[in-house]
Amino acid sequence: MIKGKVIKGEGVARNFNYPTANLDVDWRALGVPTGVYAGRIKLAGREYGAAVVIKNSPDKFEAHLIGYAGGDFYGAEVEVSLLDKISEIEAVSGARLRKKIASDMEKIRKVLTNYFRVRKYRR
Repeated sequence: MIKGKVIKGEGVARNFNYPTANLDVDWRALGVPTGVYAGRIKLAGREYGAAVVIKNSPDKFEAHLIGYAGGDFYGAEVEVSLLDKISEIEAVSGARLRKKIASDMEKIRKVLTNYFRVRKYRR
């Protein structure tokens, strides 16, 4: 589990309609490789599925909250857990970036559907 404070990012994910928690964490010290992950995030006592992006150029650790419809959450303390690595970071833009995001999100939703179904039955 990775804990961190939500900081203001560049606002790029907003263009894709993904509420994003940019975390102020030293992910390199955690030994986590760069990539795109299916994950979960706890925010204000609620758990959300997340698409987590970790990259080093520029240095970022961000979690896109799936199903979040609230206001901004800058300054909030959150907990992120990585469930499965989905893909590597690729230097693409425009239509290729949109296609990659759509493909990654489809894979992430499958992982999250299984994760939340299993958790439901374990309670």
